[in-house]
Amino acid sequence: MLTFLTGFIASIAHVVTGPDHLAAVTPLAIDSRKKSWIIGFSWGLGHTTGMLLIGLLFVLFKKFCR
Repeated sequence: MLTFLTGFIASIAHVVTGPDHLAAVTPLAIDSRKKSWIIGFSWGLGHTTGMLLIGLLFVLFKKFCR
């Protein structure tokens, strides 16, 4: 549970303090509230999916590359 909480807090800090996220999403989401939610949700889903895939690769490498 400590590992999960540490990763969760680190990811929140990464999103909030990363100006690259705001700079990338803001121009796309500035038109309307509905569009902002859709873009923000899809951006977050894609970011999370990528992180999960990389995490899975690390787990597989650890398991099979001993």
